[in-house]
Amino acid sequence: MIKKIFSKGRFRKFGPPIANFLVKVSGNLEFPYDSDFQINEFVQNAEYLDLLKTIHPCFNSENFLETSNKMKEGEAYNVKIFPILTKVTATECFQFLKNKDAVLVGAQGLTLALEQKCKEMPLYTWIVSLDEAEALPTKNFLFCRRHLAPRAKLTLESESDRILISLKCISIERGFNPHRCLLAFFKL
Repeated sequence: MIKKIFSKGRFRKFGPPIANFLVKVSGNLEFPYDSDFQINEFVQNAEYLDLLKTIHPCFNSENFLETSNKMKEGEAYNVKIFPILTKVTATECFQFLKNKDAVLVGAQGLTLALEQKCKEMPLYTWIVSLDEAEALPTKNFLFCRRHLAPRAKLTLESESDRILISLKCISIERGFNPHRCLLAFFKL
């Protein structure tokens, strides 16, 4: 039976969504949403509220200024989080999202989802938000330039029942291991 599943290519690399929620692109009355500053504003608010556990030095608005799909004030998205079930390449992740008609929103989408729906996201799981390689920042790793994708990990601080967020940048060239999840935005 197991041989049949593998030989027919039916082995699933991604599971069904473990979270599904609506995100509306909006700022506040004083400052409307601005894609160019979304990441820095999120980081400042998370630090002010003492919710940020760790942050990678590359995780800022300047590095993620380019994005394949800039979200605009007033747009609404259905957001789903898909678990990765086995080691996958970045190409497989992109193909999976393309087949689902997902919109690539990168770090701006990740921080907007964290800002609005933090309590609906799975805890103790890395959530990766992909974007086209041309829109991602690059960094030299042992003389190789690698494109860095944004990811976040939410943990729960048990003493105060508080969610803590870790923001990292990871190389998409290495692919992704199980126990990671893909963040997928679908425009309404």
